[in-house]
Amino acid sequence: GVVTIRQPVGTGYEPERTVYLTASLAHVQQDSRRVRLEHDVVIHTSDGLWLSSPEMYWLPDRDELVSEQSVRIETDQMLLRGRGATGQAQLKQAVLLRDIELVFTQSEDSVAVQTGHPREGSRPKSYVTITCDGPLTFDHERGVATFEQNVHIVDAQGDLYSDRLIAYVNTTTRRM
Repeated sequence: GVVTIRQPVGTGYEPERTVYLTASLAHVQQDSRRVRLEHDVVIHTSDGLWLSSPEMYWLPDRDELVSEQSVRIETDQMLLRGRGATGQAQLKQAVLLRDIELVFTQSEDSVAVQTGHPREGSRPKSYVTITCDGPLTFDHERGVATFEQNVHIVDAQGDLYSDRLIAYVNTTTRRM
C-alpha cells in the first residue's frame, strides 16, 4: 500500500514559473496518492523563492502542502521562519501557524523615502524584523501578509506592537 522513493525529485511547470522539489525520502500511499516527504525537504521556484522543512505532506486531493515541523522560506530580500504550515502546492498561498519570525531587507530607495535622506553610495541596508505568535497568512498572488497575535516590529526607527498587522508586498520587487 505504500511505495517508498529515495531521493525524489519533482518539477512543476506553470506559465510564470517553474517549481522544483527534492527530499531524501518520499512515501506514497497508493490508495490516496498522499505523499510524506522526509529529511531535507526543499522546494524552490524559478523566481527565487525557497521553502524548506524536515518533513512535509503533499495532499494532492486538496492540492496542499502541510507540515507540523519548522518551516523556512527565503528570497533574496527576506527570511521567514515558523512552526507548522499549510499552503497551496504552487506556493501561491500559505499559512505559518506559530512562532513566526520575518527578517527582511529594505532597499536603499525605501530607506531614503522613509528618512528623507537622498540615496548615498555607501548607505547600509536597513533590516526590519517582525515576530508574532501566529498565524501568518500570506497570499502571494495579491501580495498581502497578515500577522496575528502579539505582533512586534523592530526597525531602525524603533519598536511597534500590535494585535494584527497587514503588510502589502509588491509582487514584482518583493518589497514590503
